[in-house]
Amino acid sequence: MKENKINCEHACKNTCEALEEAIKRENGLLQLYGNSLSDCNMPDIRSLMKQMITNKKKVIAELQQKLDEIKTRSDVIDDIDESYDKEDR
Repeated sequence: MKENKINCEHACKNTCEALEEAIKRENGLLQLYGNSLSDCNMPDIRSLMKQMITNKKKVIAELQQKLDEIKTRSDVIDDIDESYDKEDR
């Protein structure tokens, strides 16, 4: 597996890019499961794939929620920093 080169300028210390990469990979798996589901005619395998799709959607939603929280927090911190910079002028 190749090493990720993630560089983030925020206080989250690479979490934003890490979460974005995780979301991208989870979406890839979701697509793989969807393609497998459409190609499969065995009921037990289809059931498993449907369950995997449901689980991946939940994981993606959790990752996206955390990413949104971090971005909002970073925006607030940036706004606070900017307000101090304006006062120093």
